[in-house]
Amino acid sequence: MKNYKFLLLLIFTFSITGFAQNKKATSKQLSVNVLIDANKNIYVEKNLTPIGDIVKSIQKIIRNTPANKYEGVTYRIYADGSLQHGTIMDINQLLLEAYQPINTKIEKYLLDTKANNLDGSNWVKQLNKLDL
Repeated sequence: MKNYKFLLLLIFTFSITGFAQNKKATSKQLSVNVLIDANKNIYVEKNLTPIGDIVKSIQKIIRNTPANKYEGVTYRIYADGSLQHGTIMDINQLLLEAYQPINTKIEKYLLDTKANNLDGSNWVKQLNKLDL
C-alpha cells in the first residue's frame, strides 16, 4: 500500500512539473515598436513622442495592457542607419527606465528610413510591407 501511495505521489509531482513547463513555453511577450528616423524624431508605436515624454508614453501603454495577457516585454527599436549608436542607446535606456520586467528583450534594427518611407505616423504599416 505504501508503494502505491509513493507511486501516486511521484506521478502527481511529475504531472504538475510538466504542466508548469508547458505554461512557460507558451508565454507571450508584449511588443512595443519604436522608430527613430534620420531627423531624430521618435515614434512610440504610431505617436510622435518628444524624448522627454518617452517614459510616460511607455508607462501609458503598459498600464493599458491586461496584466494576465503578457509575461514580459520586447522593445523593437527601428533606427535610421545614419544615426550614431549613442542616440539609439539613449532611447534604449529610457525604454528600460519606463518599464523593465524580469523577462525583457531589446531588438534593434538599422534601416534606411527615407528610402523605405518610414517617416510619419503610418510607419508601422510601411514597415509591415517590407521584407525583413
